[in-house]
Amino acid sequence: MKRKRMWTALLLVLLCALATGMSAFAEDVSIKNKKWVSGQGGAYIDSDKDGRVDDFRSWGKSYYKIQIPKQGYIVVEAKLSSLPGEKQYIEYISEDSDRDEKVDHSTSLSLLNSNKKQLSEHNNWLSGKKNLVFTAVVKKGTYYIAAEGNQKYRFRYSFTSVSKVSKTGKRPAKAVSLKKGKTVKSLITGDKDQYFKIKLNRKGKRLKREETMPYPIRKI
Repeated sequence: MKRKRMWTALLLVLLCALATGMSAFAEDVSIKNKKWVSGQGGAYIDSDKDGRVDDFRSWGKSYYKIQIPKQGYIVVEAKLSSLPGEKQYIEYISEDSDRDEKVDHSTSLSLLNSNKKQLSEHNNWLSGKKNLVFTAVVKKGTYYIAAEGNQKYRFRYSFTSVSKVSKTGKRPAKAVSLKKGKTVKSLITGDKDQYFKIKLNRKGKRLKREETMPYPIRKI
């Protein structure tokens, strides 16, 4: 009975240690406005310890936490590069005729809300570019940038506040009239259109019906 209790206690200690280690590994990293942060999506390894790089081990997603003080927009800039050991890994798989495998250099950066729900995703999978830039409209609150892939990365976000915005229409029937020479200031999101309309002088050029209807302003 004592031996059984001892093994039970040891098992509980081991489970606690594993849980603590996993929590530490998965801990989110807080980053500040305009400060660069570095990381990588995994590592090329020598899995059988024979002195040759023969496998890639993904580290999954890394989460970077950002705090937005007020409404505005962010610009995320990333610089991407190859991981150490990639060349040796390519040489290894090219020698193995039984492995039909390619190495695609790619990194994915996703913007998440406070519940870690994905709002947008951006990557260089098709382009192969070493730079990645995207923008997003944000409100006051907590956001995350999730990074994953098989490259090294270095990125930062730059926040610009927009205190006041002009009134906009959410649908054609509610389109807001624009006055001649007046500048409109707004924040454009990818999931919502903003409608505006203009009134032309009768003495001007007669337009076709479709040209006189309200047009949406969209984020491209």
